[in-house]
Amino acid sequence: MNDLAKRANRAGETIANLSEEGATAARRTLGAVTATSRKTISRVQKEWDQMDNARRAQFVGALLAALAAAAAGVRKATKK
Repeated sequence: MNDLAKRANRAGETIANLSEEGATAARRTLGAVTATSRKTISRVQKEWDQMDNARRAQFVGALLAALAAAAAGVRKATKK
């Protein structure tokens, strides 16, 4: 019984350590993604300011199509 309790404690410690490592990795990844998103938004905003109305309409259409495709993928995945 004591051996089983020791194994359970070790397993619990291992899970806690892995969980913390996962949370740290997630925080790091979130920081990197946030920085990249800000750079992308800044770049797109500069490009937007230089576009004429016809090009802006094309851009908005492409963006809506990409969002619709992503939403369809999420819907399909959550339906399973």
